Amino acid sequence: DRPVIDDAPAAVRYGQRFVAAVEGVPALARLIRPGSATHMLNTDQRSIALGLEAGPRAGTVALTVPAAPALLPPGPYLLFVTDVNGVPSVGRWVSVS
Repeated sequence: DRPVIDDAPAAVRYGQRFVAAVEGVPALARLIRPGSATHMLNTDQRSIALGLEAGPRAGTVALTVPAAPALLPPGPYLLFVTDVNGVPSVGRWVSVS
């Protein structure tokens, strides 16, 4: 079984703490920037860990986006949560600005 992200905002800001509805118990959360390969190089793909805490309600988690644009350039990212066994959820698109 995979964790499932039932609900998350479509857009987040730097340093923002947001709540996502999740089925399962995630151990970590990441934003992964899609690659942009050119001439066999992919210099833009990133995998950024998010702060993860228990959410305000059952079935939710509170996630915190890093505040540094140099670490996390603006644009689309896939949000993933991973359980304690390393099983990832299906990604959910989130725009960072």
